[in-house]
Amino acid sequence: MIALVPGAFTAAVGTETGSIEDLKVEARPSGIRVIESRIKKDESVNIETAEVLVAVGQGLNSKDDLAMIEKLACVLGGEVACSKPLATDRKWLSEERVIGLSGKKCKPELAILLGISGQVQFMVGIRDARVIVSVNSDENACINQLADYVLLADLYDVVPQLNAALG
Repeated sequence: MIALVPGAFTAAVGTETGSIEDLKVEARPSGIRVIESRIKKDESVNIETAEVLVAVGQGLNSKDDLAMIEKLACVLGGEVACSKPLATDRKWLSEERVIGLSGKKCKPELAILLGISGQVQFMVGIRDARVIVSVNSDENACINQLADYVLLADLYDVVPQLNAALG
């Protein structure tokens, strides 16, 4: 089995040709049966096409504090995104907003990363951003190695100042 993230590679250009061959596969009936199915609620946001992303990680202390993050994203004309734990563990944002291996691969012009440690699963999804700004109070956070600009500060000090200056 081969699994690829959509949009991970640009389409090949040229005169390459290929062939399709029919393959007969015999599969045994599955012992699995569906008991219930539910429609997953989607937010209909596409962070993969956003020019500006304001992404937040576990440095955010409360779901109520998302308001200041959303305000910053709005002022910058961008979208709010997150690391996986905020969507799957805390359930503060939808899984449609997760950046990384288990989420979306994003290539924004500007990515402002707030309180994100920079686990490899996340960094794979954001490394192609044109400009990466990390705001993190941990000088040893892995994300700082990937970032173009690093601000060693608490997001709770920086975001309100940015909102006041830009908004």
